[in-house]
Amino acid sequence: MKNNIEFIPYVEVDGIRTFKDSFIASLYNRIVKEGNGHIFNDGQIQTDLAFLHAMKYNSQLYLVYFDNDLIGMCWLNRIERHNARVHWCGFNTGSPRKLVLAGRKFLKDISKYYDVIIGYTPKSNLEAVRYSMMCGMKYAAEVPKLCWNYKTGKSETGIISYYVRENQDENL
Repeated sequence: MKNNIEFIPYVEVDGIRTFKDSFIASLYNRIVKEGNGHIFNDGQIQTDLAFLHAMKYNSQLYLVYFDNDLIGMCWLNRIERHNARVHWCGFNTGSPRKLVLAGRKFLKDISKYYDVIIGYTPKSNLEAVRYSMMCGMKYAAEVPKLCWNYKTGKSETGIISYYVRENQDENL
């Protein structure tokens, strides 16, 4: 197997986006259809247009291809100087092994630009917590009331995880 992993950013180059807005908006509908809508548990993104706006103006979105098949996406937001928050979504077309390989590669590659990548995950989402750790994130803390759940109207316990650049001295 080739294990060719590519991260294609959703960016504007000379006034033209790398993907059509309609395609990016359709990814939200795919997420919901495949049963992964819970990744937007804070309620800030509830429509395809809200997703498009968030990815276009408030995030750095990367589509994840494995041997030329779209298997998921990851995005960074809440970027502050040398750190950013990471979010993941795997599609049903990606096997767990492929998604973990891609997650590991993404963290390694993106950490060239950030000192630390941070994850906030509801403790109740055990699959996401486990996935983050398998990709190389490290457990930092369990914090009561860290994650807002708009469906219940309450805050819930969250896990903070992080990924630190592997070789801090290489950029000195």
